[in-house]
Amino acid sequence: MTVNELVTVLRILSRIARIDVLFLSSLFFVTWPAARHPFAYGLPYNFHTYF
Repeated sequence: MTVNELVTVLRILSRIARIDVLFLSSLFFVTWPAARHPFAYGLPYNFHTYF
């Protein structure tokens, strides 16, 4: 594996990691209020069935 390929792989991995962080933080912000608020408890489930 050349240095150029290694840089490309690292760039792709960092992009995936960034998407993962965004997804996990959005997941947290969707589920956390619902866990505290019983009336909004169906929100995360409905959100994930559509998206």
